[in-house]
Amino acid sequence: MTVKVGMIVAGAIADDHCDAINRYDGAVVAAIADISTERRNALRKAYSIAKTYAKWQDLVADRALDAVAIALPNALHAPVSLAALKAGKHVLLDKPFALSYADAKQVADAAKRSRKVLMLGMNQRYRRDAQALKAIVACGDLGDIYHAKAYWCRRT
Repeated sequence: MTVKVGMIVAGAIADDHCDAINRYDGAVVAAIADISTERRNALRKAYSIAKTYAKWQDLVADRALDAVAIALPNALHAPVSLAALKAGKHVLLDKPFALSYADAKQVADAAKRSRKVLMLGMNQRYRRDAQALKAIVACGDLGDIYHAKAYWCRRT
């Protein structure tokens, strides 16, 4: 079975998501939604995406799609995730999860009720160094961890 994914928004991060999704044998980006015709068409051409939509609502309503990848502005993460889950879609949501605990809990509860996968796109989670540190912590060699501090640098 191939999971058909709809990409919501064709901004810079959408290229990374489309590339990663299409490299996996079990998934394909089958639709894109963006208000910009130019961005929509550029992503469609780059990844041979079958369908395009100007509105994310139309993509979410597409019954042929199994999942959505959401890369909208932060304020829209929770409401669009809720709509996608209600429509029976699995959701890959870019960080941050939501703007408040209440919104995040509402989305998490909706995912449980719908029995759909909700995953946050924490892009450092599967890096080799992060997985190695996780394994060291899990085996108990460091004792009980009571405080950790992490830094992230990125170019501007």
